[in-house]
Amino acid sequence: MIAQSSRKAEVHARKMRHLFSEADVNGDGHVTIEEWKDICEDPFVKVWLGAQGIELGDAEQLFHLLDNGSGRLTSEEVIKGTARLKGTAATMVIMEHIQKISEEVQTMERQSALHGAAETKLSLIS
Repeated sequence: MIAQSSRKAEVHARKMRHLFSEADVNGDGHVTIEEWKDICEDPFVKVWLGAQGIELGDAEQLFHLLDNGSGRLTSEEVIKGTARLKGTAATMVIMEHIQKISEEVQTMERQSALHGAAETKLSLIS
């Protein structure tokens, strides 16, 4: 079972490296959002990614999900990011994002409550 899982990971990495090399038109070792959009417009790539368990709804959104914030993708970001987005792993990624968003909303609500309390105190002083 472990050997099979390892083999699947190796096959996935090889396929994503191939996709990356096709997308990296200028060969600089990075894929820009423009290069990514171009490769994702190819109907074959859309079908191929779908067969890998990666639904390509919005190329730009997928780029940002894979990107570490640099604005350029590396082959490792594509390999690891697409692995995260496959099957049940995708559910885990979504759950992580929901948790982060929930925490941010709670922080904003606390800040808003503090701000409202401060305004109330200031209006009483005035």
